[in-house]
Amino acid sequence: MKNFIKKGLEKIKKEKIEPTASWKFSLQNFFWWLAFSFSILAGGVSISILTFLIAELDWQIYANLGNSSLETFLIMFPHFWIIFLGLFMVISYQNLRHTRKGYHYEVVLVTAVIIGGSLFLGAVLYFSGLNQKLNQIFLESIPGYENVIHTKEDQWSQPKKGLLSGEIVSKKTVEESQVLILKNIKSGTWKIFINDNTQVRGRVRLEEGEKIKVIGRQKKEKSDFEAMEIRPWEGMGHNRKNDNK
Repeated sequence: MKNFIKKGLEKIKKEKIEPTASWKFSLQNFFWWLAFSFSILAGGVSISILTFLIAELDWQIYANLGNSSLETFLIMFPHFWIIFLGLFMVISYQNLRHTRKGYHYEVVLVTAVIIGGSLFLGAVLYFSGLNQKLNQIFLESIPGYENVIHTKEDQWSQPKKGLLSGEIVSKKTVEESQVLILKNIKSGTWKIFINDNTQVRGRVRLEEGEKIKVIGRQKKEKSDFEAMEIRPWEGMGHNRKNDNK
């Protein structure tokens, strides 16, 4: 034992090892707590945007079009944010373990704190409406972000599957049929043909500036679309016959 201590002292003297100042330990500990807090915040952002993307989609649409539950899940579920959330939960756990007393905490307790903290922050962001703004910021500032998520605009920009949406630019009458000129964010301008059998749901005003969702079928002309049902952009509405002529 004495030899061990002696060798240790000789090594300290030889290598001129000096004790690390306590403030450095405190700074390092602060850094790990800061990193842990940031990871929890990132988890909260992930949950809030994940919830927003799920909530804004019309899940029953694909079932009505004949898609299976598995197909609907694979198409619509925001896998990117699930992976992102899982990644930051792992990072949160590792950051907490590096704090001064982090190794004392039970795994179950640490996991509960991480999940609980992320859920709480996610709920705050969701109910405050900030999740929608954050998602829009990511769409505008992160290249390629729109390619890894499935938005409401994506869902309602599939004319070959009978789904189309956009803002009404103008309207006119063609051969006694009402035609809406619709501008879709993904595929440009469309002519929406309305007839007596077209169902108009909710408080849809077929006027310029109104944003709508249309269920129908693409006609032979590439930019022509026959409307079977028209819905308000927000929500689903209630059935009523077309009385906007």
